[in-house]
Amino acid sequence: MLIKINEESIIKEVAARFRTERLRLGLSQYDVALLCSVTSRSVISWENGVKMPAHHLAELARHGFDVKFVLTAIKTEDGTHPNANVAFPPYKATKIVELFDALNEHQQMELLAAAEEKLRINELTKRVNQLQELLSEKVPKP
Repeated sequence: MLIKINEESIIKEVAARFRTERLRLGLSQYDVALLCSVTSRSVISWENGVKMPAHHLAELARHGFDVKFVLTAIKTEDGTHPNANVAFPPYKATKIVELFDALNEHQQMELLAAAEEKLRINELTKRVNQLQELLSEKVPKP
């Protein structure tokens, strides 16, 4: 007896699991587009059932996507991610390093100085807010 496979429903299920996996990893469609060197429109298409080239799935696997789940709806037997023992840096950290490395040395120094200044401002703002809270507790209300 032959079983008729409804290709359209399978593609929609794969697309839904692809989206589920993207969300599990906390990635936006834009993030996935950057990882695959495609447009956000391509990722939106994949999530709407347009077939995805296999080489993009291979690239996403390198960044923690559970491709087995995306394609088959089966997670690893022990419930862990198949790449659980592989250290993948978080996407944003990888992207920051990539962008930083693309700058010349002068630009890198400017960026580091600006980041350090921003951290100092954040710390000072936090301290001012703490002082304001303390003062508001100690000042008697009329």
